[in-house]
Amino acid sequence: MAVALGMLAIVGEPPMLLLTILTAAAGASAVVGGIMLLVGSIHTSDVNDLGVTGAVNDSAAWWVLYAIILIIGVVAQFRALDGMRGSLRDQWASDGGREFRQAPPTV
Repeated sequence: MAVALGMLAIVGEPPMLLLTILTAAAGASAVVGGIMLLVGSIHTSDVNDLGVTGAVNDSAAWWVLYAIILIIGVVAQFRALDGMRGSLRDQWASDGGREFRQAPPTV
């Protein structure tokens, strides 16, 4: 899934806001899921099922933690992006990445 999202980001050039929110949400889910494993709220067998989502839905505290981590992730990524200019494709190419398709000519 992560590889597919990365390829979509490079080839499709979706808006940076969408990518930022999606990656922050994925990161927040991973962190909250890890904390839930550590404190015993879920078991390793629940990770493949919807056990993480179900356990988060069972408690407002998990939702609050998820929201806080999500907001921190979005803010951190926007701060990091503040210095970046150009498209994701331009950044990929400047870092030595291979072109998947030719960029449309700019006018």
